[in-house]
Amino acid sequence: MSELTKTLCNTIKGLREKEGVSLEAFSEKLGISKTSLQNIERGGANPTLETVEQVADALGVSPLVLLAGDYDTEEFRIAWLLLDLLERFEKLSAKERGEAMKAFNLLVETLSKK
Repeated sequence: MSELTKTLCNTIKGLREKEGVSLEAFSEKLGISKTSLQNIERGGANPTLETVEQVADALGVSPLVLLAGDYDTEEFRIAWLLLDLLERFEKLSAKERGEAMKAFNLLVETLSKK
């Protein structure tokens, strides 16, 4: 099971339990079977994005909260931006990476002086 799936499962179950809502009552609220909800909470099912949105709405949170775990929304957004930048960096040639590192170091140096 991936870390993202674990986070999703644990967060859904934790928030549901924190609200004091039974598995049966919450599955009824979502319009899915109790077994389906159990499978989602245990990581035995891969919910669609629509289901993740539906669960988030029912819990009164953003879908990002279900996926972010301990991160707040802003930290989560920044983490995804950094991952995107790293993926782009890996696609650069060795020469381009060297130039990017020089530019990054210059930026850090400049910002450190402020």
